[in-house]
Amino acid sequence: MRAYRIAPAILILVLSLARFAHATYPDFYTYDPLFNGGHYLADGMDNGGNSLGQKLARLSNGDILAVGLVSKSCQGSASNGLFHIGLARYTASGGNGSWNFPDSYTCGSIGGPHLVYPTTADAKFVRIDDVAVHNGHIYVMADCECAYPSTSRDVMIEVFNEQGAWENEYGAFATGFDEWGAGLVASSYTVANPFPVTFHSLTAVATYDNAGRHIVTAAGYAVNKTDGSLTPNNAFGPYNSGRNDYPAADNFCTANANCTVEAAATTALRTGTDSPTIYVAASTLWSGNDWNIAMLEIDGTGAGQWDMTYSFARGGDNDDRAVSIAASAGSSGDEVFLAAQVSTGSNSSGFALAKFTHANGIEGSLVIADGDVTTGRVYGYAIAMEGNLIGAVGSRSYTFGSGGYDPFLVVLTNNFTILDNHAQRLANPVCNPITHICFQTDGEYYGIIGSGDGGFYATGLSNDSSLDHTEFATAKFSNDRIFGDDFEGP
Repeated sequence: MRAYRIAPAILILVLSLARFAHATYPDFYTYDPLFNGGHYLADGMDNGGNSLGQKLARLSNGDILAVGLVSKSCQGSASNGLFHIGLARYTASGGNGSWNFPDSYTCGSIGGPHLVYPTTADAKFVRIDDVAVHNGHIYVMADCECAYPSTSRDVMIEVFNEQGAWENEYGAFATGFDEWGAGLVASSYTVANPFPVTFHSLTAVATYDNAGRHIVTAAGYAVNKTDGSLTPNNAFGPYNSGRNDYPAADNFCTANANCTVEAAATTALRTGTDSPTIYVAASTLWSGNDWNIAMLEIDGTGAGQWDMTYSFARGGDNDDRAVSIAASAGSSGDEVFLAAQVSTGSNSSGFALAKFTHANGIEGSLVIADGDVTTGRVYGYAIAMEGNLIGAVGSRSYTFGSGGYDPFLVVLTNNFTILDNHAQRLANPVCNPITHICFQTDGEYYGIIGSGDGGFYATGLSNDSSLDHTEFATAKFSNDRIFGDDFEGP
């Protein structure tokens, strides 16, 4: 995630028609008119501080959960420059959801849509890595500078129930090194014992820095079915500790030893069985500034193998950094899609996908959003699947060198046919009528999930610069042919 920006205070947040041309794409995705009246939902989390949504999940009653960073709690703004965790709950139509029983550990009110943790003014979090909703509980993985002013990070798992109460906090790995999270996978399965008994588990994946060498690690937890509490699953991994490390293979770097690898994101298949498969998108340092993407596969016992490493071969140093991953199980085997930030030269960058199968390895790759010397940089952040469709979100600069960004959504099939490439300005430029100086606000989408009805939910940030702060921006995109109209015009 890039550092967010605060635009000048005189801007007014309005909707603009600036977007990528649609003429070459067969289907048009736009703001769903049944979600918040066909607009993105700007949410300041009731506190006037800076807020940015990073991850999405669906709660058991169908509500949408946006989780992100918030600079201000009910006791004031953080003086240390770090963030609180914010949870915003919305109905499927974009209205305010309701936390029934928030407790004293969070800023929130009964029936209100927002929670902020912790309540203290000073905060400790720097990034939301992932969120998992399982068996009535919400698990938020976040990078924490818990020993501030030390910048060494610990990966924490914060547990809330779906009623809004904070329940517990766990140090996910406790490596003693600088560590940063990649993803959480929840799973469960039922056996007859002789009566049915359901077992619940949670797997966390991260990276840690051991004297300059970066190593991927995972921890397995047993989940208490009643209170959602976590205990190490000592059967996970070979060390009777509930953890396992996955160092890069020696052929992942030119030194042929002690190669560096970093986990970026996780996805999983068969999570309703005792044999889930976890796929991890990763980046490995080949040499110098030359990074390639890689993929790790972990089974339910914690055993893992590196399936592949790949370069998009854009020329020069291939600075290919994995950012997200999605997968689907088909009759001929699993299809796994890895998303990466790729270099394009000329101080620019693009967003690319690669498709992997066990039968054929990399079956194809495609740059789905590309920057150049005119449009500047493209930042890709996340992908998600909806049936056989892939939704990808990020941001791109609307004027090279201006520092302003539009959020974008790209929708394509699992065979890499792009259906839409949608960029939507979250605000128009506003000009001073006397000085004629104009300012531009911006926005980005960081997280995405499938909507379950052919569309996608996305969350990120928008600048409400009239109030001089950023806000959660959450939207639902649907194919406008579902509604029998092209809402984006000809």
